[in-house]
Amino acid sequence: MEAILHSNHFWKIFSVVFLGAVGDSINPCAIVTLLLFLIFLFSLRKQRRFIFLLGVLYILGIYVSYFLIGIGLLKTLHLFGIPHLFAKIMALVALVIGIATLYEFFSKKRLRIFSISPNMRLKLMNWANKSSIGGALGLGILVGVFEFPCTGGIYFAVIALLAAKTMFLDGLFWLLFYNLIFVLPLIIILILTTRPLVADKLLSWEEQKSHNTRLAVGIMMIILAITIWFWTT
Repeated sequence: MEAILHSNHFWKIFSVVFLGAVGDSINPCAIVTLLLFLIFLFSLRKQRRFIFLLGVLYILGIYVSYFLIGIGLLKTLHLFGIPHLFAKIMALVALVIGIATLYEFFSKKRLRIFSISPNMRLKLMNWANKSSIGGALGLGILVGVFEFPCTGGIYFAVIALLAAKTMFLDGLFWLLFYNLIFVLPLIIILILTTRPLVADKLLSWEEQKSHNTRLAVGIMMIILAITIWFWTT
């Protein structure tokens, strides 16, 4: 274990996975949906313990769906046997998405492909409320699936790198770590959001700062793309 922690290869993988996960985690798709879902539940006068439980299930659903998507992609890339080529392709995809995200920031125009529409969010929340506990878990799974187009370029690029630089089982460990970082902001928000007023303030703050978030995500994606491109040369 000590030898692994002192390995240059380990810390290179750690840096790329951590940077990608952070960039993925601050994307507003899952955060806004969680806050709206909590506010929606508060408006229905649900008990706080019950709301917290539904929030946990929502986050668990996102974690499970994203992790399963990652396993499928990682296994597929290993089966094809040309992970370095895929890593370079996904580095280019991440670069394009990063540039598009910066375009959103500087032009102040939203590209619909990088967000879940308000109507879709409302439909998902209504369905989740009707289905109660199972619905919250299902909502998380669906948001994880719908969110994949939002920041899937980051995730796919990281997975392609893992396929090129690690064995499959090692890749699973890094996927577990990636997705833990990915849902960490949601966990923090859920813990902080004990009252509807807090949820309202967090949602307002997120909407005000989401423009700056695009700048951070765009820069991180470009750095990630360049790193993966040259590391797989």
